[in-house]
Amino acid sequence: ALPICSSDLLVTKFTLQLLRLLVVGKKEEDVSIPGGVVSLSFGAMMALHVCTFSCQVAAAYYRKALQSLPLFLGSGALMQVLLCGVFFDEFGGFGQKRAVEFLGGFGLVLAGMVATSMAATNTVEDDEVPAEVLVGAKPVFV
Repeated sequence: ALPICSSDLLVTKFTLQLLRLLVVGKKEEDVSIPGGVVSLSFGAMMALHVCTFSCQVAAAYYRKALQSLPLFLGSGALMQVLLCGVFFDEFGGFGQKRAVEFLGGFGLVLAGMVATSMAATNTVEDDEVPAEVLVGAKPVFV
């Protein structure tokens, strides 16, 4: 699922760049895009959007949505940042200070995902509460 979601952002960014070149063009140069490339890229982008949504639905189906979706989206975002940063050479201009700042932020997001996954495994399900504990419990209306 993770490669699908990461590829989704990569193809989306590529498609938007193609559309920008097609509409605006490039300064001082004539840009010719082969026929069908934009349509093919747009179709791939839409297919990957549907696949990503399907992966999110599957993640919510197999685990509780409040536990699995943040992990799914967080891991997808991290992978997308790395994949697109390398593919589009967005890290090339990083100096030492900027690299440390980026890695610090990346590490914080990773730490948050680890904390979320650990908290998700330590919670008690409503179905797992022993009946003895529920005896005498007062109903709460929200």
